[in-house]
Amino acid sequence: MSRINNDEACVVCARRSDGVAVGQPGRLGWYCFECGPVNAWKVVYMDPRDLDTVEQRACLKVAEILCHGNEPLEISAAEVPAFLAYVIKEFARAMREECHGRKS
Repeated sequence: MSRINNDEACVVCARRSDGVAVGQPGRLGWYCFECGPVNAWKVVYMDPRDLDTVEQRACLKVAEILCHGNEPLEISAAEVPAFLAYVIKEFARAMREECHGRKS
């Protein structure tokens, strides 16, 4: 599902939006306050292939954090919710960094 016109997800980081959007009717980028309107505008006008590349770089940044030292990750079932919350938070941070550095 596209993040464009999805009022539930931030167009930048894919976390919950805060109910505000940029764009024009039919092409709205809803965003969270942490990402803000400047980053949201960048994503709204970004070519979808470029967004794919930005997301891939954000994923690689999170993977680098998780695999620091190349030791295998061992997560118990009880730790999975906290682990997923951490990964989502780090992905959001990496997406904001990637979008912030882009020229609109």
